[in-house]
Amino acid sequence: MASVEFYHHRAKHFNHEGARIEKIVKRYSIIRLLIFLVAGVIIYIGVSQPYYFLLLPILILVFSFLVSRQTHHEEERHLTNYLELLNIKEADAFEFKSINVSDGSRFVDAHHPYSHDLDIFGEGSIYQYLNRCGTPIG
Repeated sequence: MASVEFYHHRAKHFNHEGARIEKIVKRYSIIRLLIFLVAGVIIYIGVSQPYYFLLLPILILVFSFLVSRQTHHEEERHLTNYLELLNIKEADAFEFKSINVSDGSRFVDAHHPYSHDLDIFGEGSIYQYLNRCGTPIG
């Protein structure tokens, strides 16, 4: 069965994975900047020696490839950040700390005899600790 340590361990794992991916994204950014600068130098030299312009299509292809890879890794980083946050919230819920999820207060029925007695809905309610839905339809 899952425990608080399990969720903290997973959050730590996703934190490290996000940091690793962040380094990759920065590396792609630096390489793209260097390719852009090299392209500028080639254009400058190409004014006097036109055969240098033959290198530009290759640089454009490499630049485009790096953009697509960087975009992929940025999406992966956003996913790991979300998974880290999700595991932190689960650990907090396991310890009955206040978590930022719906408390179901919109479902409170003032005319129902047990709605307030059993803390079914509201802050710190059963609904809040059992609810893990992230969308309105959920």
